[in-house]
Amino acid sequence: MFELLLFIAGDSNLSRRAVSNLERLCEDSLGEQCAVEVIDILKNPALARQHRVIATPMAVRVTPLPQRKVIGDLSDAARFFEGLGIPRRGVE
Repeated sequence: MFELLLFIAGDSNLSRRAVSNLERLCEDSLGEQCAVEVIDILKNPALARQHRVIATPMAVRVTPLPQRKVIGDLSDAARFFEGLGIPRRGVE
């Protein structure tokens, strides 16, 4: 099971695109093996500091450890999976 956090900043086009892309990536490639929480840093700056968010949107793989991060709108699936160290379903 992969626990992911997606840090966004408000309701911008970039934030909405990142949320949509992450939902698609998880649904298409991870299915039930993915739990996602979207966090708006404007509403929860303490959590952003705790996870050392340096830019948004930023996806963080919380579990399994170690944590890994990737920045961007998550439109590049290969970069997303490689950056977070997540194997794609059906790909070894």
